[in-house]
Amino acid sequence: MKKRITLLILAMMLILILVGCTGNNLKKAEKFMEKGELDKAEEIYTELILEDGKNFEAYDGLINIYRGSGDIEKTAKILEKAMKEGYVAQDKTIYLELLDYYMESGEVEKVDSLVKGQLKEVELPKEFYEKYIVSKDTKEGMDVLDIGYGDLNNDGIDEIAVVYGKLHENHGPDMYQDLRFVIYDKAGEILYQMEEEYGPYTKPDFELVDLSKDGVLDLYYSI
Repeated sequence: MKKRITLLILAMMLILILVGCTGNNLKKAEKFMEKGELDKAEEIYTELILEDGKNFEAYDGLINIYRGSGDIEKTAKILEKAMKEGYVAQDKTIYLELLDYYMESGEVEKVDSLVKGQLKEVELPKEFYEKYIVSKDTKEGMDVLDIGYGDLNNDGIDEIAVVYGKLHENHGPDMYQDLRFVIYDKAGEILYQMEEEYGPYTKPDFELVDLSKDGVLDLYYSI
């Protein structure tokens, strides 16, 4: 029994020592960052991650170094590695930079994989949805008339509601021949869509409101 207690105490002491060393090394890396000695800071952060794959402060440090120097390739690699460990960035715009990088590299499947996988539960910047989901699904001859965000199925996650319109050739500038209403989930999957054809229609009034008073938003429009 005494031997077991002794081993337990030693294990706890070792953990405290390791935690203390990690904290000291993080402070050293931060000082190197302040002095502009990025190579030394990078070395410390890299070592800390090798010792503990879930050291999110070290990931933050490396991401700041690579992002600050404009090295998007290294930023993307370390961000993906961190995400696999459960890391969630405080600044969500970095995800937009990551997805932009893969789009520009022609890795469209990578974007779809990330959005439907590791980023599925992440609240991404609205620019992402407008850039990668809405624009991708815009049919020929149609324009985006309005976009709304709200939890339409009461799952705690906002959906994207979009109204598309095709201008009427024989009527005024604000009259539409066809309208399309679509609700997407955060992965870009269509949850609901409806089309109004053979107008003319005016630009629809479009709102996300709790019409039924049940705490769940509804898509409301009038044309």
